[in-house]
Amino acid sequence: EEQQVTEEEKDKTYHFEMPAESVVVSASFNSVDPDPAPDPEPSNPGSQEDPNDIGSPMPIPEADSSYPPMSSSFASDTTADLHITNGSYQFRITSKDGTVPVMTVTNSAFRVELVSQEGNDYFFRVVVVTPGKTADVLVNGGKVVSVTGGNAHGGVISDTTTPFQVGESGEYQFKLTANEKPEFVAGSPSFDVEFVKNEGNDWFFRIRATGKPGDACGFYINKSPKPVTVVTIA
Repeated sequence: EEQQVTEEEKDKTYHFEMPAESVVVSASFNSVDPDPAPDPEPSNPGSQEDPNDIGSPMPIPEADSSYPPMSSSFASDTTADLHITNGSYQFRITSKDGTVPVMTVTNSAFRVELVSQEGNDYFFRVVVVTPGKTADVLVNGGKVVSVTGGNAHGGVISDTTTPFQVGESGEYQFKLTANEKPEFVAGSPSFDVEFVKNEGNDWFFRIRATGKPGDACGFYINKSPKPVTVVTIA
């Protein structure tokens, strides 16, 4: 039968006398609480199972850094968002591990062209197809920047905006996109310009080299003071 221990008995002191050489040994015993309260666990914030405190917070990129942080497999010469005002913009993407980078855009209002490669440097051109739209530019699936397309050359978009070369007596065809037929002229007599055809909002012009090797010529849309591109006779 379980015995109840009173508070008075818990603190009672028991005395035992032993006749060994007249030495008295005194002992004090405190009764044990049959139902003690559990000791508090040590505080350890790392072991608390708080559903709102799982893992570590993600790092916040600096204001001037790219987002997400640039991949270790490539580097871009452009990491700030931009407004494309001349019809296209060229990126230089440097491969750090020897693999060929892949650039894409998230909106069909733009298109991407691989222009050239020099060693581990890959040059991509993002061309505005529909002005006024915004898209993310991705490399290997990761966002590098956002671009917004502005009206180029009075609302006319050229499929070619990078300087290039043609051979002597060579030809090249431009596609200009506009709501109405644009004016497209050569800036020197080294080239002739001929209108070819119209398909919807696309207007096709052919240029033909008539000058000598080394001659360079700018081409202008709707009397713009800035050439859409410069072509050199090789």
